[in-house]
Amino acid sequence: MHLLALLTLSSLPFLHASDLRTLSPHTHLARSLSSSHSSKQFPYVQQFDASSLAESISSDCQSRLLRYALGDPRIVLEHDMKHVLSLEMPQLLDSGKSRKEAMTKHESILGHELSALASIFPSHLIIYAGAPLPAPSRRQLNENVHAAANTTLPAGGILKRYQLLTPGLITVLLVTFFLLTPLVMFGINALASIQNPLRVDAPKGFNAQEKKNQ
Repeated sequence: MHLLALLTLSSLPFLHASDLRTLSPHTHLARSLSSSHSSKQFPYVQQFDASSLAESISSDCQSRLLRYALGDPRIVLEHDMKHVLSLEMPQLLDSGKSRKEAMTKHESILGHELSALASIFPSHLIIYAGAPLPAPSRRQLNENVHAAANTTLPAGGILKRYQLLTPGLITVLLVTFFLLTPLVMFGINALASIQNPLRVDAPKGFNAQEKKNQ
């Protein structure tokens, strides 16, 4: 018996190989990858379509194609047939610690499912793939993120969004004002005295014309 399981793990924008490397070595996926008889990694595949790939494998191998979500009790596997399973996984939209926690949660569910499948079909092929989001989904996600970011800003002008006049800034402005004001006034008076020199009046009874004739 053969089981070809196509695992579609959607992410934003796709599942990274680092998501698998950061898993605990005791998890099912980590142990499966390390103990696998053969494995092949393709970091990036252009125009990857998980649905088309599943159909292509099913057609080439003359296998039964099944698409289902993890834990779906309605799935029925027939022991006398080969199967291609397309497992629908939640999207990895987070980053950092949240992404790692989400990946750990997904791995726990996925590991349990794969253990059950491997016990039924010892001969199997597992394909881990990260599918990019469709263009409409990316656009909707960007719009939601942009809208969420805008809702954090309070309504009103810049004075309502930012506290510009803090107590420390007010104190600095007052000290600067009282220090600079006397200096500015002194400079203005000094400049005025230079531009308008003192006029010395002639002594009373002094006649410049008579002084010249003498």
